[in-house]
Amino acid sequence: MDQERYEFHEVEHAREKGLVQGAKDAIGSAGMRMRHVTVENPMGMLLVGMAVGFLVGMMLPVTRFESERIGPMTDQMKNKMREAGGEIVRRGGEVIKDTIEASKEAATASIRLQTAEMMPDDASSMT
Repeated sequence: MDQERYEFHEVEHAREKGLVQGAKDAIGSAGMRMRHVTVENPMGMLLVGMAVGFLVGMMLPVTRFESERIGPMTDQMKNKMREAGGEIVRRGGEVIKDTIEASKEAATASIRLQTAEMMPDDASSMT
């Protein structure tokens, strides 16, 4: 019984060592990839850093100073953003409608062309 426990603990210990080593390897390779991405695409990393900073800033509570000094300007910016967002949605809807209409026209033309190609020459002269 003691031998079985010992063997079980040895197996568990070896498994845990393997998991720890695998985690270390994964962290190391992630660090290498991150360094590679940083060197290859510094602008991308800049954008990621700015996005993370923005998100952290949004999670922090607003101070009284910010509310007093920046509050009115924030309300104006929110209203402008709502207006701009509404305009973007409206224009996006128009673009989607135009795209759908163009797709329908292209599909109809393609079907007509394929149908004409499939019909014998003398059958097309009957219409």
